Amino acid sequence: MAPPRVAPPQPSQGDGQDLARAIEAMAAALTQQSNAMMQQHEAAMQRQEASLEQQHFMMQQMEAARQAAEDAQRQHVDALRQLGENAAGAPVYGPHPQPPPPRVEFGGFLEASTCQV
Repeated sequence: MAPPRVAPPQPSQGDGQDLARAIEAMAAALTQQSNAMMQQHEAAMQRQEASLEQQHFMMQQMEAARQAAEDAQRQHVDALRQLGENAAGAPVYGPHPQPPPPRVEFGGFLEASTCQV
C-alpha cells in the first residue's frame, strides 16, 4: 500500500508577500543587468563602427598609394624608353673623340651633281 499523500502546507499571508518582494527584487535586478548589457552592447557597436570607418579610410589611403606607385613606375618606364630612343638616334662616341664627318667642298659637290644629270 502506498503511503498517504500529504498536501503541501499553505503559505501564510506573510510568506506570500515575502515571496512577491523577492520576485520583484529579482526582476528589478534582471532589468538593471539587461540595461547594463544593452549599454555595453551599444558601446561595442560604436567602437566597431569607428574601427570599420578607420579600416575603410586606411584602405582608401593604400589604394591611393598603390595608384601613385603605379603612376611613378609608368613614368619611369616611359623615361627609360625615351632615353633608349634618344640614345639609338644619337652618334656613339668611344673613349676617343671621333673626327667630324668629311666635308665635301662646294666645287666637288657641283661636279657630283652635274655627273648625275
